[in-house]
Amino acid sequence: MYVLTTMKITHALPMLLALAGSTLIADTMVVTMKDGKEVRYDTDKVASVRFEKDSLRPEPPRDDRPRPGKDRHFSGDLSMTRDAWDVISGDWDWNGGTALCRSTSNSDTITYRALYRGLEMRNGVIVAKVDIGDGGYNDVGVLFRMRDSGNGYGVRLQKDGFISLRKIKGGNGEHIKAVHVNVNPAVEHSIRIELNDDRILVYLDGKLLIERSDMTYLDGGKIGVMQDRGSNGRVLGIRAEAEK
Repeated sequence: MYVLTTMKITHALPMLLALAGSTLIADTMVVTMKDGKEVRYDTDKVASVRFEKDSLRPEPPRDDRPRPGKDRHFSGDLSMTRDAWDVISGDWDWNGGTALCRSTSNSDTITYRALYRGLEMRNGVIVAKVDIGDGGYNDVGVLFRMRDSGNGYGVRLQKDGFISLRKIKGGNGEHIKAVHVNVNPAVEHSIRIELNDDRILVYLDGKLLIERSDMTYLDGGKIGVMQDRGSNGRVLGIRAEAEK
């Protein structure tokens, strides 16, 4: 659809008005507005007309979720090898292309983290495949917009049947929202995170479960992995579509 902007009243006006949903009746111009109301103008008193009705321009999407395939500065799978990650805490193992922290429950650290090198992301899509495992707390998750080792966001999948969006401040996590879900330790699960400025959308296995707005970390940051003490859950792979 197109917007007809300011124009002179000319003999071509009837045709243009027809395109805009308007008609010309003798010396009176009738414009049908977007809400269906008609507005009449005396053409001998009007030098120009500005049409606000956007009737021929494609309407924008009804939401502003990230769309794949355009204006990306990175699109692909993150390397699941040791030299691609900075370990914050824990004894991480990337054997076989998966991320698993082998730290024991004797450690004083509750949650172990590692950050991916060389990519900072503000808006876009992150998709992680995870295996929750069958022992310990078995919390495993994905970090994003991490400004440093202790500040950013995370999505955590818990064996006890919750997925949560968390804000990490000073190394401590706090819930933004948690949703009860059915978690099966015997199958892989897919966590999808969509980022568009302050909007954060979280999907589990293709179902949208969390949609929240938070403006704490809008400048972007690193992607990471997280695992709770005593867990044997694994991150099996991460794909990112990062916008420019």
